[in-house]
Amino acid sequence: ALALPAAPAAPAAPSGSPGAGDPGATLLPPLPVRLGEDNPCTGASGQTATGAAWSQTALGLSRAQRISRGGGVTVAVVDTGVATGVPGLSGRVEAVGGAAEDCVGHGTFAAGLIAAAPQKGSGITGVAPQAEILALSGTDDRGVPSVERVAAGIRTAADRGAQVIYVGQVLRTGKAELTAAVAHATRRDALVVAPAAPDAVPREELGPDGEMPEGPYWPAAAPGALAVVDFGPNGVRQEKAPPAHEPDLSAPGGEMVSVGPEGSGHYIGSGASLA
Repeated sequence: ALALPAAPAAPAAPSGSPGAGDPGATLLPPLPVRLGEDNPCTGASGQTATGAAWSQTALGLSRAQRISRGGGVTVAVVDTGVATGVPGLSGRVEAVGGAAEDCVGHGTFAAGLIAAAPQKGSGITGVAPQAEILALSGTDDRGVPSVERVAAGIRTAADRGAQVIYVGQVLRTGKAELTAAVAHATRRDALVVAPAAPDAVPREELGPDGEMPEGPYWPAAAPGALAVVDFGPNGVRQEKAPPAHEPDLSAPGGEMVSVGPEGSGHYIGSGASLA
């Protein structure tokens, strides 16, 4: 599944505490990486994670949030868009252009990891549940990124005052444009955070013997960007995950639980883009 752009990023896992073997847990649906041309938009999940995700415990969020819950901080999400009607993000999403629509669901899922407030009946929370989200499109409606969209999203986010700019996609081209965009953000005191590896590799990008590309990936490889790679509940990356290129930081990114583009249910996903 990791080699197919239209396939799920990871298999479903228990919702109460992914990887913890909760006997009463139900299965969460997997988050799509991209959508095929004929695939419908990602809808609401019918499952809700009732307990805290393993990543929340690993990051010590209950202690960290006593110091700050992200109030007064704007985090830009340059990705597939962010649905503005998700209960955990309600009232804290400003979308630029068409970024209020998220057919794939990846941008909304990422925004939830960043800033979703806990909802009744669920223990899932974002890292900074009082932060504001600025949504910008870095892909088309199928989740396919372009250098032009991502570069423009980074620049616009910086010009609109975002302090942190999350980019949810990797590109193998666009070194000049994306390096310049990251430099533009740095001059405005904004930190660009981007994955140091793709979540999935399309078949056409595999080598003749099925080997995966090794980067560099942009904008993560640009000077000044923070390149992040994932690890899972067992402390290591998922088997056969695409190789990371010179990461600066490793963070929880396997079996992550967050919101979908509709409703109050949850999805599960894995990859460097979620770290």
